[in-house]
Amino acid sequence: NKKLKVKDGVLYTYNMKGLIAYPNLRKNSTYTVPSTVSYAYGAFGSAPALKKLTLNKNISEIAPDDIDKQILVNLTSISVASGNRYLKVKDGVLYSHDMSKIHLYPNGKKDTKYSVPSTVTDLSKGMGANKNLKTIIIGKNVAKLFCIDNEKILPNLTSIQVNSGNPQYISYKGVLY
Repeated sequence: NKKLKVKDGVLYTYNMKGLIAYPNLRKNSTYTVPSTVSYAYGAFGSAPALKKLTLNKNISEIAPDDIDKQILVNLTSISVASGNRYLKVKDGVLYSHDMSKIHLYPNGKKDTKYSVPSTVTDLSKGMGANKNLKTIIIGKNVAKLFCIDNEKILPNLTSIQVNSGNPQYISYKGVLY
């Protein structure tokens, strides 16, 4: 096959630039994306055994359209190799390198409260289906928010607060307006 390649049970493009599919039933608890891979669009499913994901310095984005589904259901740790110009991890959350956009709040992260950094303007994707998260504090610069359109997205969220000074949103008694 001149278009696809399998290495260690994971499907890639033939030139190893794209991660196509990480098997859901793979038993590994850790996975390091090979250094040749620069994208992984929709490559991850639930992968319940995977707890730690390490991204290389070349990868620019992972699963941009699937984050709001139950992917990587037990992922507790994500890291990015030094030198990555596209992505950054802070307090276990994956952001764009300039920290203006959230890419992934791990579904297995144990925190019950998350304060969105003031640098974040786009919170439209990446919140996923974390069952531990109960409170989100929206930063003062957030202009785009995620939509909770089904019970799988943040199923135990009980309160949304907004930092003062946010011109787009306010909260009252834990409800977002």
